[in-house]
Formats: sequence, structure tokens, C-alpha cells
Amino acid sequence: MARRRPPTRITGAFHWTDSKIGGHAYYGVLGLILASPLQRHGAQNGLSPSLAGLLKALSGIQESTNIYPASGKPVRRDALTSKPRLTEMDRTQKALYCLFDLDRYRKS
Repeated sequence: MARRRPPTRITGAFHWTDSKIGGHAYYGVLGLILASPLQRHGAQNGLSPSLAGLLKALSGIQESTNIYPASGKPVRRDALTSKPRLTEMDRTQKALYCLFDLDRYRKS
């Protein structure tokens, strides 16, 4: 039987001082504490991915911005147009995107 890896783990931190290693561990534990309510909220709304699955699905939701010149104009910095787009999402990612109302964090 394959051994399952925990969703988060503390591995060798490449820091020189104890305070920096402690800070590294603090951020890791804080992230795990904040991820747990997200998983619970998803389970209450019919989504049941594991914590690792939830984090993987959320990290796959990405936005890219295309920058191109406005049509018919010479290329100048002040004449560039940008258009942000979300990458393609699977069904779970779309459900998480709507459930957590992630659209409110988009700039346009």
C-alpha cells in the first residue's frame, strides 16, 4: 500500500537563523489553519475534496493578462490595451470559484 503524504509538511528550511526557521514554520502552520475552514465550507456546500485536493484545485485557478496594441494604432506604451483572462477551469475549480466568490478579487 502506498504511503500518503500529508497536505503540508515541514521540510528542510534553507534559512540561517532560528528566528527565520521559526517564521517559516509559522507561515506554514498559519496556512494550514486558514485552509481548514475553506475545506469545511466546501464540504457543507456539497464539495468533498481532501485538503490536498482543495489546495491543488485552488492553486490551478490562474489569471493571465494579454497586452497588445490597440487596433490600427502604432505601438506606443500609452496605446497598449490589456485584457485579463482566467485560465480554463475544471468542474471542481469552477464550483470553488463560485463558492468562495473569487471574482471579487479580479481587477477588471
